[in-house]
Amino acid sequence: MKYLWLVEKYLEGEMKGEELRHFELEILRNPELAEEIEQVREMDAFSRKQYAKLISTSELVEDLEDMDHVLDESLMRSDLESLEIRKISPHDNEFHDFREKVKAAGLRKEIKEKQKNKVLISRNIILVSAASIAILLAFSLTLLFTRSSVTNLETVYEKFYQPYPADLLIRDLNGTAKDLYHLGLSEYQQANFGMALTYFNQIPQESEMNNAIYLLKGICLMELKQFDNAILAFNNLDDDPVLSIYGNWYRGLCYIKLNKPELAKDELLLISARQDSHFKKTVKTLLKSL
Repeated sequence: MKYLWLVEKYLEGEMKGEELRHFELEILRNPELAEEIEQVREMDAFSRKQYAKLISTSELVEDLEDMDHVLDESLMRSDLESLEIRKISPHDNEFHDFREKVKAAGLRKEIKEKQKNKVLISRNIILVSAASIAILLAFSLTLLFTRSSVTNLETVYEKFYQPYPADLLIRDLNGTAKDLYHLGLSEYQQANFGMALTYFNQIPQESEMNNAIYLLKGICLMELKQFDNAILAFNNLDDDPVLSIYGNWYRGLCYIKLNKPELAKDELLLISARQDSHFKKTVKTLLKSL
C-alpha cells in the first residue's frame, strides 16, 4: 500500500488543520488514495467483526471434558431385566441405586434440551484455536508495521529525489565537440540513462571532467536501480569542494532507498554541518521525515 502511513494517520484522527484539509482534497483528486483508505477501513471492519464473532460464540461452546459421562445403556437394560424377574423392596440398596439412575437419566435429558443449540468441542481445540488467532494477529500487525515503515521510506525517497540537472554542467563547458562526454550528456538530458552510462564509462579516468562524470554516473545508476553501485560512484566526490555536497545528498537518498535510514541521517548531518549549504532547509525537512 503506497500511502499506508498517511492513511493510518488520517483514520486515527492524527491529522489536524491544513494538513487534514490538504489530505482530504487529495483523496478527492486521487482515486488510488481513496481506494487504499477504503481497503484499510474494510480490513479494520473485518478484524472487528471476527473478534465480535469470537466473543459472541464463546457462550455457545462447552467442553466435553466438563460434562458428566452419559449413562451406560447396557447397565440400565440389565437393571430393567432384573426387575422383571424378581421383586425389589424399596428398602433394598439396589432399589435406591436404580432410582438414582432414573433421576440421572431425567437430568441428562434436561441437560440435552438446554445444550441442543451449543457446539461441543474439546478444550484442546479451543486452546489451539485461540493460540492460532493470537499468532495470526501478531503476524498481521508485524507485517502491517513493517510494510508501513518500508512504504514510508519509499514515499520519502519519491518526494525528495530529483536527478541532477545536466544543463548546469553543460554551461561550464567551452565548445560543442561531439566527444564522449557531450554524447553522454545528451543521452542523460533525454533520460536515456543506460546509454548515458555507457558513454560515461568509456571516458578515461584522467579526464578533466572526471568528478562531474562520477556525479552523473551515480545518478544514472540510481535511475537504473543500482543503488549500491551509485554510492560507490558518489564516494569519488568527497574531495571536490563543490560537488561533495551533492555526493552526500544523493548517497543519503540511496540509503533511504536501501532501507538504511540511520546511514542516510549520517549523510544529511554532514550537509547540515556545512556553513555554505543551500540544502539546509531541505535537509531539515527530510530529517524530520526519517
